[in-house]
Amino acid sequence: MKKHNAQGNRDFDEILDRLKGLEQRVSKIEYLLKQEPSERTDLKEADIPRKGSDLYQGKGESLELMIESKVGRYGLLWVGNIVLMIGLVILSRYLINNANTGLALLIGFGSVGIIYIFSYLNRKTLPHIAMMLKTTSILLLFYFTALLHFSSATPIIPSKWICLGLLLLLNVYGHYLAFSSESRLFGLIAILLTAASAILSDNVYFMLSIAVALSLSSMYFFSRFQWKSLVIVSIFTVYALFLLWMMNNPFMGHEFQAVKQPHFNLIYLFAIAGIFSSLTLTSKGKGDIEDFIVATVLINGLGFSILLLMNVLGFYRDNYMGIFLLIFTLFFCFAIFLNIKSPWKFTAPIYVLYSFLALSIAVFGYYNIPGSFLLLAYQSLLVVTIALWFRSRFIVIMNLLLFLILLISYIVIAKYQNGINFSFALVAIITARVINWKKERLEIKTSSIRNIYLVVAFFMMLMSLYKILPDKYVALSWTGIAVVYFIVSRILNNQKYRWMSIGTLAVAAIYLLFVQKEAVNMFYRILGFISLAIVSIIISVIYARQEHHRNIENKR
Repeated sequence: MKKHNAQGNRDFDEILDRLKGLEQRVSKIEYLLKQEPSERTDLKEADIPRKGSDLYQGKGESLELMIESKVGRYGLLWVGNIVLMIGLVILSRYLINNANTGLALLIGFGSVGIIYIFSYLNRKTLPHIAMMLKTTSILLLFYFTALLHFSSATPIIPSKWICLGLLLLLNVYGHYLAFSSESRLFGLIAILLTAASAILSDNVYFMLSIAVALSLSSMYFFSRFQWKSLVIVSIFTVYALFLLWMMNNPFMGHEFQAVKQPHFNLIYLFAIAGIFSSLTLTSKGKGDIEDFIVATVLINGLGFSILLLMNVLGFYRDNYMGIFLLIFTLFFCFAIFLNIKSPWKFTAPIYVLYSFLALSIAVFGYYNIPGSFLLLAYQSLLVVTIALWFRSRFIVIMNLLLFLILLISYIVIAKYQNGINFSFALVAIITARVINWKKERLEIKTSSIRNIYLVVAFFMMLMSLYKILPDKYVALSWTGIAVVYFIVSRILNNQKYRWMSIGTLAVAAIYLLFVQKEAVNMFYRILGFISLAIVSIIISVIYARQEHHRNIENKR
């Protein structure tokens, strides 16, 4: 019996030992999860927190310790580096203001060297601190290099271009550092510092050339590392740099105003827009980046449009038509290329619409008001045919909105012309037929778009006939067009034209009863009433006979 009890105690002790071992392992795992990878390599068994120790606490206290650790390790590091940079900048300015430029630069470059050496020595043991200090050293090195020329009236390096050459070498090194270390942070710093170098140059061709170079640089980083956020920042930076030049570069002490000469800047602007547009050819196999492509297309288009508008208002008010014809040609050809090559099918329609918007501006410039409305109305029909080619419902919808804006603008600001009135009606009818004919190709599942065009055609036809004919013929012409609508409905077996016929007859009746002037010859008034009555009765009889035949068929 005692032997049995002793055996049971040993088993129980063994179970307790196993449980304690498991508890220690879980504690070790929990502790390791809180540490950085670089700190886990030197972990020893003695460092594992035990139950009851300060580090081995409940969940709430563990979270508090983790926050404290993050703030202590990262927050204070950021604060320390920022304060260090500001302190050195303030010290350098103080010394320069007191005619000690040489001493300021000596302290500055010496500080940069010390910071860089410290970051290099700790690159393995304290990698995040080394990275931050390296970043600080690059920023300070750029600043103190710029001070070699841009510090005072008697700089250390008299030639601005020698100093800019040194800054560009530093920028090239920054790009190389971003590439070799695959660091998005270094890439961002390189792009921003290169833009700063362009601003310091205060030279139009240097600034705009740097803008083009930065566009190419960001595209390279994206193709190599898929740095989407860097591309977005680059687009804003490049167009901001371009805008800064157009505002006379006030950062260099110039008056804030538009520049006086264009300096062939449109060449650079088109180059930048084209470089960023190449993102539309990005393969779908590189991750889920559809939203990113949409964002870049819109931001690129917005930046291009704003700077183009400033160019037109500043330099080309009287001869902008050729520029917009060029935009139409380039963008439409690029849209065709995208439709063939781009995996993103939404991109080609955007460039199509932009190209035709540019064409609309060119047409307006050549023909002014109201002549341009005639061509723009038929251009709307052309855009619908292009939508069939591109199989794009988006083009159809946006073209409808532009067509309505065009029509409202014509009604509000232009004097009515009979040819333009009938053109709007004709374009609306033909467009509705084309959309109905090819709705499968355009993937249009509802008739809402077609209905809007038919409503436009209905009212524009009424107004066109009212404007072109004497008062005595208006009701007769409306009755006649109602007959045409009804015949077309029978030929096409289309209900919508029957409703247009009925609506036209109703408007004609209201016009005869309440609107037509009493001065109209009685013969024409009687003729209008009789014609309307006959047509209405005939159409009613046709409806009645159709209903009768339908009832007979149902009884069978």
